[in-house]
Amino acid sequence: MLAYQTEQKKALLAFLSSHQEEAFSIDGLAEAMAADPDLPAVGKSTLYPLISQLVEEGSVKRFTKGHSRHFLYQLLPHCAGHLHLRCSRCGRLYH
Repeated sequence: MLAYQTEQKKALLAFLSSHQEEAFSIDGLAEAMAADPDLPAVGKSTLYPLISQLVEEGSVKRFTKGHSRHFLYQLLPHCAGHLHLRCSRCGRLYH
């Protein structure tokens, strides 16, 4: 069964798809998406549950930022069967 996708979720997925090599905080996502005139407005209060849903689905990976309690989120490419590593300096995702 396919899950219903709101315009905000579609916008979030489109944004993350076009920035697959980057990881974002919720604040960073909100700012970057607001700066894109082609995307509908998506507030932080909407991003939190959308990101949680995508993490639960396995579409988005949640990372800790250094040794803090701050989280970064990044779209995982649709590839299975191998290890993904994230550089702690630059944030790049390696397959």
